[in-house]
Amino acid sequence: MYNRGKLTPKKFWKKPEVSLVFWNRVQERLDDIYYLPLANGSEAPQDFRGIPRWLNRTSPCKPDSRVTTEIEDFKSLPQRFQDFLLYMGCRSYPLITDAPNVCSETPYLWKLTPKKFWKKPEVSLVFWNRVQERLDDIYYLPLANGSEAPQDFRGIPRWLNRTSPCKPDSRVTTEIEDFKSLPQRFQDFLLYMGCRSYPLITDAPNVCSETPYLLLAVKSIAAHFDRRQAIRESWGRAGILDGRRIATVFLLGSTAATDHFPNLSDMVKHEAALYGDVLQWDYRDSFFNLTLKEVLFLEWFGTHCASAKYVFKGDDDVFVNTRHMLAYLGNFSVSKTQDLFVGDVITNAGPHRTKHLKYYIPESVFRGVYPPYAGGGGYLYSGNLGLRLRTISRLVTLYPIDDVYTGMCLKRLGLVPEKHMGFKTFDIEEKHRENPCAYKRLILVHPRSPQDMIKIWSWINDPKAKCYIVNTPQAKGAKRRNRSK
Repeated sequence: MYNRGKLTPKKFWKKPEVSLVFWNRVQERLDDIYYLPLANGSEAPQDFRGIPRWLNRTSPCKPDSRVTTEIEDFKSLPQRFQDFLLYMGCRSYPLITDAPNVCSETPYLWKLTPKKFWKKPEVSLVFWNRVQERLDDIYYLPLANGSEAPQDFRGIPRWLNRTSPCKPDSRVTTEIEDFKSLPQRFQDFLLYMGCRSYPLITDAPNVCSETPYLLLAVKSIAAHFDRRQAIRESWGRAGILDGRRIATVFLLGSTAATDHFPNLSDMVKHEAALYGDVLQWDYRDSFFNLTLKEVLFLEWFGTHCASAKYVFKGDDDVFVNTRHMLAYLGNFSVSKTQDLFVGDVITNAGPHRTKHLKYYIPESVFRGVYPPYAGGGGYLYSGNLGLRLRTISRLVTLYPIDDVYTGMCLKRLGLVPEKHMGFKTFDIEEKHRENPCAYKRLILVHPRSPQDMIKIWSWINDPKAKCYIVNTPQAKGAKRRNRSK
């Protein structure tokens, strides 16, 4: 019924590796940290705090024995070279004879050529771009090999990881010119965009007690009880389906009284106790915080369900043909789908500048073209890639649109999501919506009501139905980005 598709294994580009040569390696580190060469030599390097401590041991200076192990042929070098290398970190020596009057009058200075023959790209004046460019430079992003952790990675940068309870970062009010004129939802997002640690107030400890082949992670909000129940009774039913173990988990934040939500906390607790499939974090559940829900889920996934072979992540108003999804995954061995990321991919898109639109992004916050990304209604990726997304997301500044943010993470892994024609996040033609056969050849349709989910699931599971699953064009997983210029 299916033809086996082969995922592209080759790397189309490779970032220059850190030099194995001693001086080059030491200097490359400085160049990357301080953005050298400078675009304007009259200014000090950005964030310059004097000579780095590791190049500036105070007097009296002792030889640095570490170089003897960092240079293979150290012992065979001439003595003068050994002496230089042992003491090359010493820069502070006392002045024992001074000449205080040499420059008592300002000397004539020859004028150097004023023209710049090259110019390094300037640091962006746009807030998000500027913050992210700093991370990209420090951690050499995008990665040449997305299966590896960023070099010298030490966890989430402190300036992106203030612990809970998190307070607003008032510095952004001075870093964004038109901050006070931005919509309130944007001001709130920017003030708290450095917050990533929130307590889990409702856990689902047994969801992955047995390793699932496919984990269904569904974004929901507290009030959507009917949607969650419809999913449990249809496409998201946990258990064994077509010989594969399915696990389902619903992702919620907290509904705040400031957003005029009724208090549903006790009902959610009862639901969680009844089904054991609800994850709820103590943060304000809003559209702009969907990205926060994304990174919190990835952290939970890496800790509690890292052995899942595949992950589907989607909204609670979609219909998913889980049988077809399993059949599609059956075309590949798990080892051949390490970079798998498929969905309804959007390319050549950019931020909306119309203020009344839901997806409005101010020019002072972000400029540029979005990387290819899969529509947030739903997408499918490998568990292996999920773990890499968890790691790289720690180095990608939160962005108010969650599906674009995931595309930004994939870009920094050197990957591009693959379009699969079975994902219809913008619905199908109206004339086909009541045709059972239309859903058997698809993987996802958005949007659908709870009643629709149950009805369509009964259609595709009806043994009397004459339709059969038809191959959709085979996706080949996320592709390696070609960065050659």
